[in-house]
Amino acid sequence: MKKIQFHLITLGLLLVLSSATHKTTDSPSTSPDVFNYNDYIEVFKDDFDQQQLNTNYWRVADNFFKTIEQRNYIYTKDNVKVQDGNLVISAQRQKVTFNDKSYDYTGGFIDSNSTQAITLKFNQYTEARIKITQYKESDLSEPGFFGIPMNYESWPHPTEFQIMKCSIFDDNTQQNYPYVYNTFIYYQWVDNGDCRIQYRSPYKKLDFSEYHTYGMLLKENEVTFYIDGEAQFSYVANDPSNSSLLGCRIRIPKKDILLGFDYVVKNTLLTPKQMYVDYVRILKPKK
Repeated sequence: MKKIQFHLITLGLLLVLSSATHKTTDSPSTSPDVFNYNDYIEVFKDDFDQQQLNTNYWRVADNFFKTIEQRNYIYTKDNVKVQDGNLVISAQRQKVTFNDKSYDYTGGFIDSNSTQAITLKFNQYTEARIKITQYKESDLSEPGFFGIPMNYESWPHPTEFQIMKCSIFDDNTQQNYPYVYNTFIYYQWVDNGDCRIQYRSPYKKLDFSEYHTYGMLLKENEVTFYIDGEAQFSYVANDPSNSSLLGCRIRIPKKDILLGFDYVVKNTLLTPKQMYVDYVRILKPKK
């Protein structure tokens, strides 16, 4: 009898330990609250330890803009470099003229849609170790680590994963302070309009002068974002969406996901800003 009770207690403890408690769109998450690196093996890593960026892995944007909302800045190759074992993505106040249009600011942008087309697949995990120079309230700029489906050059993309997005203005409190969040954005045409779903994880304040890891576990029916190995939020497919349109549901694309980094200038930027990426890697399950 004591053995049976012991096994029941052990089973109960295992069930509790295996139950995810982090926030989700609605349904329970099947991803762990703490990512277990021991269950995975590395299939790709870039330590940025060469003198130049490996262009077999990465495509660098030059005189490039990805959205019509991008009125005052443009991406240039001058804002992408490798330095002291880091990928450095910058944003700065710099006047540039391209195709007879003037821009007041420039930023950096790379993605993995290059020769080797490095992509994230289902049941794989990606993470980058990133440090960001300190913000000032007058500097409205947003560094990011993102994923987009392959074969989608135009913006808005059908799906966009902001694995790390840093900002300074909190829409909820209408206050300025540095914070980081993760975002799942989904677009789809439905019978009665344009379905646009955007979920943001809880805002998280960090010491941005220190390195932190930002990760994403991609599954066929769930996307889970991690900061320093701890789950922040899960987006579960077919959960009720935050869109008022009938038939608007979260769906996860069946395409491999390209990875990238960028530095967006929102409105003003008085001093140059940098994002330092120590490494980016992709892991897959051992089994």
